[in-house]
Amino acid sequence: QPRIGLDHPPLETMPDPRAIKWTIVFEDVSFSYPQRLGASVLSGLSFTANAGEFLGILGSTGAGKSTVFALLLRFYDPSQGRILLGGKDLRSYNPLWLRQHIG
Repeated sequence: QPRIGLDHPPLETMPDPRAIKWTIVFEDVSFSYPQRLGASVLSGLSFTANAGEFLGILGSTGAGKSTVFALLLRFYDPSQGRILLGGKDLRSYNPLWLRQHIG
């Protein structure tokens, strides 16, 4: 998987955060860390978190809880599937912008 650059897309092209519908959707997301390609961390994960909702992610050690947040903040991109924010693919958002506005 290619390294995610922090300068693309440019920050100045990012939308006003007040204009975004903050719904997060994981659609059939699978992921393996680049250094452990044979070991899948997530496989076919799907869920929707609507704006204003509270969502709990539970699981045993190594189940992928931290990985979900690493993907959401674009430290990595999914191996398969996609993550949507406000109906747009997360890959269309600048990683620094995401990290400033998702908490």
